[in-house]
Amino acid sequence: FGGCTAGPAAALENVAIIEREGLVENSAKVGDYFMEKFAALKEKHSIIGDVRGMGLLLGLELVKDRVTKEPCDESVCMKIVGHCGKN
Repeated sequence: FGGCTAGPAAALENVAIIEREGLVENSAKVGDYFMEKFAALKEKHSIIGDVRGMGLLLGLELVKDRVTKEPCDESVCMKIVGHCGKN
């Protein structure tokens, strides 16, 4: 079966760039930095129920109560997103 070789060639070049520029290692390093900062925010703000992730795929769980893990209201989340967008 024949096909266009441009797609696989582009994919291989992307992999080469990722390896050459150390992007995976940098993602891990920056992710560790963010995880540390998010953990500090969790200690400071009771609305943050959990911090988890790996590399640059990180997330904060926003809760009403840390014990029950009941999610916070969507309106609160939208306020936080709006604030982040402005800053």
